[in-house]
Amino acid sequence: MKKMSIALEREIVQVIKSNYSGLLKVEFHSKNGVFKQAIKLDRNDCSPVLFMDNIPDLFPEMFACARPDAGKIVSAVYDMMRISVESVEAFKNAGGFEGIDDAYILENVFPALLPEKAAVDVFIPFMDMKIVFKVRLKEHPDATFTVNKTMMNGLTEAELFLASLENVSRLSAPCLLRMPEIVSILPDGEMKVLTNTEKFYGAAAIIYGKDKIRDLAEKEGSDIVIIPSSVHECILLPYDESMPFELLNAMVNEVNTSEVKEEEILSDHVYMYDRQTDRIVTDAEYQKKIGKI
Repeated sequence: MKKMSIALEREIVQVIKSNYSGLLKVEFHSKNGVFKQAIKLDRNDCSPVLFMDNIPDLFPEMFACARPDAGKIVSAVYDMMRISVESVEAFKNAGGFEGIDDAYILENVFPALLPEKAAVDVFIPFMDMKIVFKVRLKEHPDATFTVNKTMMNGLTEAELFLASLENVSRLSAPCLLRMPEIVSILPDGEMKVLTNTEKFYGAAAIIYGKDKIRDLAEKEGSDIVIIPSSVHECILLPYDESMPFELLNAMVNEVNTSEVKEEEILSDHVYMYDRQTDRIVTDAEYQKKIGKI
């Protein structure tokens, strides 16, 4: 993963001061208790905040070269922020959430997985996680919101869940992708990435794409380790009895610490697909079954 260098960060600040005065500004904002430099639209109370160290994740193609162009990066950041704010303002001017009723929600809802600690009031428990319900806006397909109690109007979690499963084939179908490289600390075996076509909250594909996990288990002739790499995807790996769960869980925590944004962390341990029962269970439940704890 590319990281923002101090030298490039300084170049970006200079470009903003020289060429984007009155359009963008650089401020210090708190991120996980640490104050870091961030970019905002100038003179706009609705502006999103973009931390400097998140820029490589948003524009990876600009960091493919040895010396990224600060001018091009700032231009891309400005366009993204401007379009984002204009879309939200246009949505509000068109009536905002006033035009969103039960029928709208049921037609555009899809499921997402969040950690158990997530502060949401509409969800269905799923092991030690929560199934929540995201709604894609027809007017702005790149924008979504999470259903909360104030929007329910008589809807139940069960109705939302059933509708979300019906919608995934249209809004965000599950897909299984190859991983070109295998983590060296794991035994030989082909790893797969389970996500959805949008690669957006695709970890929930373990629910609506379970047939893909089942097919992989049958092909490999083994149970499947499910590594929650983020809320957007999971990594699947054929289980080998030589794999220590302590190592697998340590790997999950290492990735969470070094590679995943805090708001995108899903879990701190692996899950298992059990062929015998056709169920997805926690690593603890699986270890009890096979007598490891």
